[in-house]
Amino acid sequence: MVTQSAIRRSFEAHPEALRDLRMIPSWVRDSALLALQQVIRVQHRGPLLERHGPIDLRGCRKLYLDDDAHWRAVYQERHAPSGDQFRTQIYLLAVGPRAHEAVYRTAARRLRAMAATPTGREEAALTRSPHTPGPSELAVHAASSLPPVVVTARPPRHP
Repeated sequence: MVTQSAIRRSFEAHPEALRDLRMIPSWVRDSALLALQQVIRVQHRGPLLERHGPIDLRGCRKLYLDDDAHWRAVYQERHAPSGDQFRTQIYLLAVGPRAHEAVYRTAARRLRAMAATPTGREEAALTRSPHTPGPSELAVHAASSLPPVVVTARPPRHP
């Protein structure tokens, strides 16, 4: 049984990272869960990752999940959300094979998607109030408040 005092960081995972865990071989999954437990307890910390060509994982860390280093996990250490009992959160981004940098490409893609998704606060700022007139209502209102335009034809000039 894990005691509360042994846990030093909160844990969260990208939804697709949880799917990764279900899809990998069970012995790799067991290794990943053990390694993550050690990270949460601050007994281990994976090496920092950098930018490698188009794969930008600066600020992320990796875990080796087998002796041959064929399987990896990529995670972030970040500030825990306000109200969390811990100051630091471990956020799992991806788990998968190292071959062809697959796990790193997956983690980078998920990071880019997360960066492109507005937060709740950003969405609220961009949301239009239901009491604010829409563009078509504004156009009708603007047209009705303008004086009518009278177009008259000039007679042609004769030399």
